[in-house]
Amino acid sequence: LGDRHGLLLAYDSLGFLHSRRQGGDRADNLETALRYFEAAAMQADRLIDPMNWAAMQFNVGDAYLELQTGEVLENAENAILHLGRAAEMYDRLMEKDRLRDAMGRLNFALERRSIERIRLDPRSPDLQRGLNALADRDWEEALGAYRAAIAKTDEMLATAYSAEARREAFGDFGVAYSAAAYVCFR
Repeated sequence: LGDRHGLLLAYDSLGFLHSRRQGGDRADNLETALRYFEAAAMQADRLIDPMNWAAMQFNVGDAYLELQTGEVLENAENAILHLGRAAEMYDRLMEKDRLRDAMGRLNFALERRSIERIRLDPRSPDLQRGLNALADRDWEEALGAYRAAIAKTDEMLATAYSAEARREAFGDFGVAYSAAAYVCFR
């Protein structure tokens, strides 16, 4: 197996087998599968063999989605990177079925990233409290909750030194400002 294609096939097969392995620790099996898929991806040449390159990007991205170790947000980001690359290449190659599969997994990775960002966002409890208060027409509680969320946003803004860091830290927060303004006018 001295050639790159042979190594690609060997590493890819080992990754597949570990990802489906029933024995042993599931988290360890998935971690090992990821490492084999990454090794296979290093053997794929985007220009010479774009189909295998895309397949290896898909496998790496999919492995990050299944990974049970590490940070959920970081794993989702890595999955998005690799699945996005695979989808782009499948689109260029007009591989509609593979593109559909890659886009499905990419959408799942994007959802996971969004859920994890919300979970990690220190403003989430206040925003949820504000939504609940709005539903109950408890304007004072809603206003207090949105003010608390806005105060946390201001704290976050003070520590994020660039526009990119601010977007990465908490995205667009116009919704909370709009909701607070709505409550004020009620």
